[in-house]
Amino acid sequence: MKRGVGSTPVGRYLFPRHCAGCGEILSREEWEQTFCERCMIRYRAAKLENCPNCLLGAKECLCMPTGLSKTGMLCLRKLVHYRSQRRSEPQNQLIYRLKQSPNRRLTSFVAEELSAGIWEELRTLGVDEVPEEVRLVGIPRSRRARNLYGHDQAPFLARAIGEHMGIPYVNAIGRRFGGKEQKHLSEANRFRNIQSLFTVREDAKELRDRIVILVDDVVTTGASMAAVTKLLRSCGAREIIGVCIGRNENRRDTKSKT
Repeated sequence: MKRGVGSTPVGRYLFPRHCAGCGEILSREEWEQTFCERCMIRYRAAKLENCPNCLLGAKECLCMPTGLSKTGMLCLRKLVHYRSQRRSEPQNQLIYRLKQSPNRRLTSFVAEELSAGIWEELRTLGVDEVPEEVRLVGIPRSRRARNLYGHDQAPFLARAIGEHMGIPYVNAIGRRFGGKEQKHLSEANRFRNIQSLFTVREDAKELRDRIVILVDDVVTTGASMAAVTKLLRSCGAREIIGVCIGRNENRRDTKSKT
């Protein structure tokens, strides 16, 4: 295997790797890790935090916003219960870093973490090994955000999951210019704002009679996922599984899937 410059002893000094949580330079022993030892302990603890609705840890919780459950999505798989007021927590810092830059090392870590839950859902649908009838789709961010950060984090993550699991990615959903920033809107206004912003691309025809894994980074009200799920249904998708890094638990309008 060809090693990158950063993997050599000299490269470690020229291109040091930082912990995704606290930002400190990783030690030689931690070089291939995403977090330093302290932040990894905190990240693992965050994954065990109980959902306020079903009381299960994030990896076992299948709850989703009520507006999203009405679309017929099977479940919403996540790694952590995201709480925006805990900005300094390792899991939050990981999400912020993925939003701001296309870091392959961090994205690969998240893709591997999410893959276990995805396999569990596929097995309940009778899918084993390399799933020919499954496709991945990422929810595109606004043009304003793409111009600001230079990448589209959810499709980038979806492609990484596809590489890890051997599932094809389909560029099925586009996004129109316009609309207000979702984070500044109430729940009702989020759903109204988002409805007309997404479009179906030509490649969406590949989704007919397929199981679709729909990927986003953080789900709050579920407005974006709900809008895209409806479009995927109109394209003939058979089943849709929602996947995200974190579910925003500052919002409590939730329906349990347990």
